[in-house]
Amino acid sequence: MHNPRGLAALLAVIDCGTFEKAAERLCITPPAVSQRIRQLENELGQTLLIRSAPPRTTRAGSAVLRYARQLEQLDAALESELRRDDESSRYRLTLAVNADTLTTWLLKECLADWCRKENVLLELLLDDQDQTHRLLQDGEVTGCISALAKPPQGCLSRSLGTARYHAVASDAFCRRWFPDGAHREALQQAPAIRFNNRDLLPHRYVEQHFSLDSKELEFHTIPANYSYAEWIELGMGWGLVPHTQLPMLPALVDISPQQTVDVPLHWHYWGIRSRLLDGLSEALLRAARRFHHWQD
Repeated sequence: MHNPRGLAALLAVIDCGTFEKAAERLCITPPAVSQRIRQLENELGQTLLIRSAPPRTTRAGSAVLRYARQLEQLDAALESELRRDDESSRYRLTLAVNADTLTTWLLKECLADWCRKENVLLELLLDDQDQTHRLLQDGEVTGCISALAKPPQGCLSRSLGTARYHAVASDAFCRRWFPDGAHREALQQAPAIRFNNRDLLPHRYVEQHFSLDSKELEFHTIPANYSYAEWIELGMGWGLVPHTQLPMLPALVDISPQQTVDVPLHWHYWGIRSRLLDGLSEALLRAARRFHHWQD
């Protein structure tokens, strides 16, 4: 596929969110941005962009967007090889990650050192581990940490081991709602806490261990990790936290120590041989081996 100006215009509109901001990035006028995208659509015989607020790609547009980002990554990989000793060169990379990994080990134990070493400017997009793959599939990110084992078409995958989750609550909450321990009837009454309406961990926990229909749960929804943990500490509900976060929450009680939820995590990334991506993959695997469970 040719027409690099059309591809650049499509990328700019999606990244910036408006034609005006895309025009500023490309140093052209908004009508020129629209014209370049129209020309690309005419060449491909497909509508690529839904001109909404913000603009969205069609199914064909998502495929072209993914292709354009892969070209960007190939360019970055080549530049990295040619200028690997030039400390002034910076590279941009966008990844999708889940909140628990981000909060516990990802930044300090992996990405900070890797970004300093490779001189990378990083953009992280946050979503549930069951949803991050959609951002990779739509071409919005170069790689993602996902609970799904199968990567999108054209992508590679590496196992990051298993994140183990524990159901926890404050001592006061347990005295009120679980005086006889956590059991089916008590969980039907006690308020639970979820990260967002796509957070399936509480559902898995009650269905797996208590044969309880998750539709019977009552939820608080707290869409930020530190606030999520704080809401549990304040005695507002029970919630699930990763094993790696337990030392940070010494005041909380595991309401059912023998009953955990295991979530296998995977690193999915574009199937492009790149020194940067290969190095990032190895850094992620080294860090994950220190914090996740692995089957021998």
